Amino acid sequence: MGFAYIQGTRTGKDAPWTDDSGNPLPYQPASVLYSEVPDRTKLMIFSGGFSATTVTEKERAFVLCEI
Repeated sequence: MGFAYIQGTRTGKDAPWTDDSGNPLPYQPASVLYSEVPDRTKLMIFSGGFSATTVTEKERAFVLCEI
C-alpha cells in the first residue's frame, strides 16, 4: 500500500489540523481513520483515504508539501 505524509499537525484529538503557522489546512478530509486516538497528531493519505498517525511512526513514504 502506498501512502504519503502530509505537512500538518494537531495538538490533540479534538483540535483542528493546522499547518506549521497554525492556520487550518485547506484540504480538510471528511473523515480521518484513528482520529479519536490523542497521540496521533500527524496526518497521512493512503489509497483508502486519510489516517492520523504518531510522530514516532517510522515508515517509508513520500512527504507532501503544504498546499
